[in-house]
Amino acid sequence: MKTFIALLLVLFLAACAGGSEFVKPENESLVLGSTTYDQIVKSYGTPRRTGAMTRNGIALRTVSYAYTVAVPFSTKLSSRTMVFVFDDNALVSYDYISSFEDDRDAVNLDNAKVEQLAKGDRKSKVFSILGKPSGEAIYPVASGKGDSIARYSYMSTYRVPFNPNPRITRKVLVLSFDANDIVTDMTSTESKP
Repeated sequence: MKTFIALLLVLFLAACAGGSEFVKPENESLVLGSTTYDQIVKSYGTPRRTGAMTRNGIALRTVSYAYTVAVPFSTKLSSRTMVFVFDDNALVSYDYISSFEDDRDAVNLDNAKVEQLAKGDRKSKVFSILGKPSGEAIYPVASGKGDSIARYSYMSTYRVPFNPNPRITRKVLVLSFDANDIVTDMTSTESKP
């Protein structure tokens, strides 16, 4: 999981150069285990980056899309990144993270809501409290066959004048589910500049 989050951060930092504009996909349009690489490329165009990773001993293909807007002579910096992971040709993971104002409310992690959740809760309870996740994964990104992952990612960005490095605040909540859709693990990370 740390590798995947590190990959997201690297892709975000690479995104500061611009990229092609895209919007957050509707979760229903991405079907894990069914959506294909060709369908993603048809919808999003040529990926900004491609790569590889190994999870559970299986070689996977990654593709990412990134878009950044910086307002000249201000601290305003907005960015969005979408990462897709494929096993052979089938989508097994996706993750979306954005600091655009239009996306912020949809992906902001409310700590009071997160505190209502615990190991042993059902996936339906998680989704009713937190809403649709910004990312999901199945095996082999998830630990075992039948297991799944839901990710809630929040990011805020700005820049300091005359400093090329963006300031990034990130919060990520990762929930793991077993084959019966029961929460088996909850991991929360937060980083600030």
